[in-house]
Amino acid sequence: MRFLFVTLQTYESDFYGRVGAELESLGHDVRHLTASRQSARLLGSQGRNAVCLPDIAAGISPSECTLSSADALATRYGLPSIRDLYRTDVPCEGRSEAWCVRRSIVHFLALERFFDEVAPDVLVPEVGSEMIRRVAHLVALDRGIPALLLFYTIFPNPLRLYVDELHRPIVSKNELRPLEDAEREELESFRRSFIAR
Repeated sequence: MRFLFVTLQTYESDFYGRVGAELESLGHDVRHLTASRQSARLLGSQGRNAVCLPDIAAGISPSECTLSSADALATRYGLPSIRDLYRTDVPCEGRSEAWCVRRSIVHFLALERFFDEVAPDVLVPEVGSEMIRRVAHLVALDRGIPALLLFYTIFPNPLRLYVDELHRPIVSKNELRPLEDAEREELESFRRSFIAR
């Protein structure tokens, strides 16, 4: 199975580099896409297959970045408009609309091309509002590639894994039931210890 990890930089890329190494030891193929050249170089020096988005984006022609292509991408990926993508992206703060639209188009085109080249079976994008994460998630969904979204909670056994979508119930309504006495005491014990911190 081919895993694609999409990360920003530093400790995040390093962590998923170690996760990828473990998957490789189990016989899987792992690729890394980072927002940072330095992180891609570091992962590469550790024997990981890593590239950075700016290097892929460098191949996008300005002629590909038109308002009509922005509208077409928004329609294809179910966005109300391309603004919906860049309004939460920190690098877009204070920039012109033209700059933000171009950045959005470049992300889509670069990630589409990278997905074509890599052909991942699974995407692990880390959760966040940064454009690289959101576009990778949208491209994966469009292509029917499962996206594994990891969350860490305040509860015991804190890892929660969602597939494809963040906004789903943890369990269906028909699985809900009253707590047994031992479960209620476990919950109350956790609540007391959490408040006491």
